[in-house]
Amino acid sequence: MSVRRWVVAGLLLVAGLAALVLGLERVGGPLPSRPADFEALDPLVQERLEEELAAVREHRRSPAAWRRLAAFEEANGLFGAAERAYEQALVLGPGDAQALHRLACVLERTGDLERAAQTMARATEAEPYYPASWWWLAWWRLDLGELEAAEAALAHARALAPEAPAVRLVAVRLALARRSPAEAAALLDAELLAGPSAPYAHHLLAQALRQQGDLDGAERAAARADGRRPVFADRWSAEVQALETGYAALRLRAGRDLLARRFAEAEEKLRAILAHDPADARSWNMLATCRLELGDAAGAVEHAERVLALDPASREGAINLGRALLRSSPREPARLAEALDHAQALVVARPEDAGAWRVRASLAEALGRTDEALAALDAAAALEPEATDLRLQAAFVELKASRFEPALKRLQALQTTHPELDEAWFGAALTLLQAGRLEEARAALETLETREGVDAARVAQLRAALAQAQAAPGQAER
Repeated sequence: MSVRRWVVAGLLLVAGLAALVLGLERVGGPLPSRPADFEALDPLVQERLEEELAAVREHRRSPAAWRRLAAFEEANGLFGAAERAYEQALVLGPGDAQALHRLACVLERTGDLERAAQTMARATEAEPYYPASWWWLAWWRLDLGELEAAEAALAHARALAPEAPAVRLVAVRLALARRSPAEAAALLDAELLAGPSAPYAHHLLAQALRQQGDLDGAERAAARADGRRPVFADRWSAEVQALETGYAALRLRAGRDLLARRFAEAEEKLRAILAHDPADARSWNMLATCRLELGDAAGAVEHAERVLALDPASREGAINLGRALLRSSPREPARLAEALDHAQALVVARPEDAGAWRVRASLAEALGRTDEALAALDAAAALEPEATDLRLQAAFVELKASRFEPALKRLQALQTTHPELDEAWFGAALTLLQAGRLEEARAALETLETREGVDAARVAQLRAALAQAQAAPGQAER
């Protein structure tokens, strides 16, 4: 056989082997199947899931294809199917750290915490430089009461991502588990208590204060707390999150857009949902919020009224209707009164709802019902004792009604409890001026001028008003 024929034969052999390998990848291995409740799934999820299943049928021996299918199923709450798909990905690619990590997260979601921790430990062995695997392993070891193992995993996470909120919160949890409340409280800095994980951070602060015997402080922290496990950002979880689909997921993403003030993006998603389900009151309400934030009060009113037509007991619809009507111009008393009735129904059904009391107060104020507005503001302030804006609003409602003494009393109380609040000092000076107590108003303005960082332009305006009042013919000090 000539050299040329040997070369051709060799090339044909290589091509044949490549085709055989490709064929095995395409046709070997188990077939993926639809989940048992496929017909009950959201139509969007069904459509996308069929595409993912078809891709795996084409590449049945591809670990990446099985992992992608598993991630889609996990993202859309099909945890049993996701577990099976991740396991198949690991049969084909045993060292796949991402598949191990995500399988561990699925197992934790389904309640198998011990196996979840074991699987996450395998993920850290496969990829020791991925911090999220270490911090979840530490978190779950704490949940299992394995403090030494948790501390070891935390050390790895801290070395890789020392400033990550998850790592810092694990450290707080470990301190609490070791009955070191002072250390735990010290670790809960202002950034943790005000950032995205703030509700859970306050939950841990309440535990630390309780361990220290500060029951009042613990109760205050608990009022701001939410003990549900927070969500932490990492690349692999973001890849799963991006596969969320269906109308519920669209609504969830629209909610994220709203929080990030991406109103146009939120509206696009909400309108896609409503084209499918025009009776979805939650999406109409979120659309009302978009319109309100974009300055379209009329559009917000229209959408909020649709919410209440679909769900007359909707808290969010009633609150958005009130907020939208208060921003409308001109204000229509009949519609304001109707919104006030909705707000009143809310506070009767949920007297602990400070937000409903707030809207009720503003609507009553807009209608000139001073006593109703003040009663609602006092009710909201009792539910939110640290909310100085409510107490300020009550003082200015009194002032607007020319009730100078009650207004001054409220403002002076704020000056005592919150001396840093400039609005209380400005309000007191304005009240004295409008009451005709000009000498006291002058003294109040002198005090204002000594305050650090005070708005000099506002002081000058009050000075000019005082001079005008003093120069008015026949003006007598009252």
